[in-house]
Amino acid sequence: MKLPVLKAFSASAAYFSMRIGDVVRINWLPVLLLHGAMMILMPRYMEPVMQFQAMDPNADPAEALSAMGPAFQWMALLYLVMAIIYPMLIAGNLRPIIRGETTSLPFHLQFGMDELRVLATYILWVMLFSVVCVAGIIAVVAVSATLSLLSPLVGGVFTAVGALALMGAVVWFLMRMSLIFPATIAERKIGLPDSWRLTKGNSLPLFVFWLLWVLVFLALGLLYLVIVLPGYFGVIGEMIAAGQDQVAQQAAAMKMNQMQLDMWDISKPGAWFNFILSYVYTIITISLWNIAAGTAYRYITEGGADA
Repeated sequence: MKLPVLKAFSASAAYFSMRIGDVVRINWLPVLLLHGAMMILMPRYMEPVMQFQAMDPNADPAEALSAMGPAFQWMALLYLVMAIIYPMLIAGNLRPIIRGETTSLPFHLQFGMDELRVLATYILWVMLFSVVCVAGIIAVVAVSATLSLLSPLVGGVFTAVGALALMGAVVWFLMRMSLIFPATIAERKIGLPDSWRLTKGNSLPLFVFWLLWVLVFLALGLLYLVIVLPGYFGVIGEMIAAGQDQVAQQAAAMKMNQMQLDMWDISKPGAWFNFILSYVYTIITISLWNIAAGTAYRYITEGGADA
């Protein structure tokens, strides 16, 4: 059925507020482990990144690659942690909504077949999305180049129109894939085909539904940045004002990275406050994203969701 946008949006918000205890029980331990790993790994990742940025732009490429080597190692380890924790969070938040499964334990820490299927679904989605984007870009560039040989004006117009059309196609594709995780939990298999089938005819309602949630997350994200990284927007302004000045751009990038490093450095004043705020922010956002997706799935497949 057609997704009732406002009804589904309200039901998602109501589910979160009325079952906040379940939300906390499902998310608190995995998110704590994730943030603990980030507090250990992020400083080790950021330090070589900052050393790399401080190098002479004309430095030997082998020397630059050597400087970045430790960063690659720590980032790989962080991705491994996220590949374990995020499927736990996605499956843990969706199971009560989709299958009505709950736990009486005071915490949720499980990695089984549901989590493996969620991880596999995500990997396949990234691969498919990359192919769609690359193919679309190649098509637009190829046609634009061909038309530019005939008429630069026509080629320029097509480039602008083609870029807009490609953006629209990408958004449409994202809407068709926006229920992959609820479908994975519901069907106990890779959810890409089911999401594609279920969202047929619902691209516009889903776009409006997710746009409402994006506005919510944007407000939460801005509030989070203002509190945790109060100088962030000032540095963004410096980067914009720098224009083509590479030295100024590099200095602004160094400032931004130093802010991120300080955020995870427990020896810095306010680090524990930032840790707690980031911890709470992650619980809210990850649970809301999945509650919204699960609620939309329930309305489309069953015509309603019990909030």
